[in-house]
Amino acid sequence: SRGHIKPERLLTCPKCPFVTEYKHHLEYHLRNHFGSKPFKCDKCSYSCVNKSMLNSHLKSHSNIYQFRCADCIYATKYCHSLKLHLRKYSHNPAMVLNPDGSPNPLPIVDVYGTRRGPKRPKKTE
Repeated sequence: SRGHIKPERLLTCPKCPFVTEYKHHLEYHLRNHFGSKPFKCDKCSYSCVNKSMLNSHLKSHSNIYQFRCADCIYATKYCHSLKLHLRKYSHNPAMVLNPDGSPNPLPIVDVYGTRRGPKRPKKTE
């Protein structure tokens, strides 16, 4: 397990209580304070602080629902939405599609994540 972050490793925002251990998270956060959103959508007026957010936004313009449930008709553009559905209904993921809609047999939807799975009960001594 990762344990707690040492206080000397934490980076703090000079403008608000935001704290992180990652320099790039602080950089993205500071862009919000200064209104710097260099990543712009070419289909609408949306702009954001990092490429990952832009890539997620671009899915809103697509009609491809990459992530599907194997047990019902649920389909979504976002992996995190499928994970929520699968956990809520104890369903299973279907094959993931590529952004162009073609089947991609390789990706596996990790419902619980390798670090964030269901909490194990603490051992009582």
